[in-house]
Amino acid sequence: MAPAEHGRSGAHVFVLSNAGKPIFSTAGAEADLSSLSAVMQALVSFVRGKGDSDELQWVEGGGRRFVFEVREPLYLVAVTDSREHPACAARLLHYVHLQILFVLTASFDKVFRADASYDLRSLLGGTDKGLRSLICAARTRPDVLLEAVACVPLPPGTRAEFGRVLQLVEANLLFALLTVRGKVVSVVETCRRPLGASDLILLNNLLLSSQSLRAADESWVPVCLPGLDSRAFVHAHVSFVDPASDLCLVLITPRADDFERLAAARQQVMQRLSPATRDALRQAVEANLAEVDVGTLGIPALSHFVCLDRVAGVYVCARFPGSGGAAPGGAVLATTGSSDAPGATAEPAPNGSGESGESGNADSGDSAGEAGEPLLEVYQRLHAELHATSPPLSLLFVADGRHALLGLVTDEYELYTAHGPLCTKAEASAAAQALLRWVQRQRSTLVLEKHLNWA
Repeated sequence: MAPAEHGRSGAHVFVLSNAGKPIFSTAGAEADLSSLSAVMQALVSFVRGKGDSDELQWVEGGGRRFVFEVREPLYLVAVTDSREHPACAARLLHYVHLQILFVLTASFDKVFRADASYDLRSLLGGTDKGLRSLICAARTRPDVLLEAVACVPLPPGTRAEFGRVLQLVEANLLFALLTVRGKVVSVVETCRRPLGASDLILLNNLLLSSQSLRAADESWVPVCLPGLDSRAFVHAHVSFVDPASDLCLVLITPRADDFERLAAARQQVMQRLSPATRDALRQAVEANLAEVDVGTLGIPALSHFVCLDRVAGVYVCARFPGSGGAAPGGAVLATTGSSDAPGATAEPAPNGSGESGESGNADSGDSAGEAGEPLLEVYQRLHAELHATSPPLSLLFVADGRHALLGLVTDEYELYTAHGPLCTKAEASAAAQALLRWVQRQRSTLVLEKHLNWA
């Protein structure tokens, strides 16, 4: 793996068994993987040999960091630039593991108990496309970073109409959801089994990465939702019910023989969606309303933002500069000027301890990012710095002469904002407060405030 191959392209991910057998890789020739996997397995075993409770977390050298996540019987490894915070890579590896469970369930460990040298690739089959899609999404969308999903902004009445249509489905389902291009329209769930954000991210990844689902009129897909039960499959009936808006209906049941009943439920949904409701959704999708044009907000000094609604588990973000409709997080943060004297100030959470002052982290100056760096990577480091303490800091401001960034955590929101290089902490804080007031005013339109339940 040459340095040029790694560069700023994000993490390379490797998955191997605890016997050192390669299972998945985003880089490297097939012939090289066996020896590389053996080295990684030996490193984990060596550290474990020092004590039963010891686990290898990361190793750094040559400008790269190797981050390890041990999830027996699998070892997951991410190779990143040494400037990337280990927490970012660890979170990515956590979701890679969830994606494997999504395909196989946790019961695959029985195979390894019977044969430690078993080649798991025969079970994964052609599903590595889903793994690659998830890894790419983690670099280009805030979903994995915030462990949340985005919603299609809709008038409250329109969103309520979608919810009512789903609630009328009579098929003894676990979940019913409507999504558009990875963004949620409405979710209905059983009272005792809520659909968590991690499972929603995995379902969205399935819908975004599989062209066969889009090509088929109806599809029947066995999946595992680890947040619900990591050792059991459920079955998803997937169909695109409105091609004009890309509206996708997903009905999830625990029964493998429910296809006909769910196909009938799909027809009920299509018949009950009024033309006015469909038109409102199409207009929202065509206007790309899921991404806010920060220039229309009238907030001085604000260049960009990502805001997590911690109560709803939903995020809202500004349109990434230069995204051009592609995956937004790959857009770079425009920079001007340079400085060799970076600065960062931090404030502890209200229930934490300590006093405000300069951040003591040696990476604080670097956490403002390098020129030409994707904006989402800048937010990832800011997020890691903000959550490096327990409880997390309530406010972190970073300025290095190229740009200024602010992270803010409250009981209800988590906010990340980008500003011009000359922006002060006071100006950034004022912009953040103005932005939060706007989000609160628009909340009923921007987010799905809560999942509905069947009576």
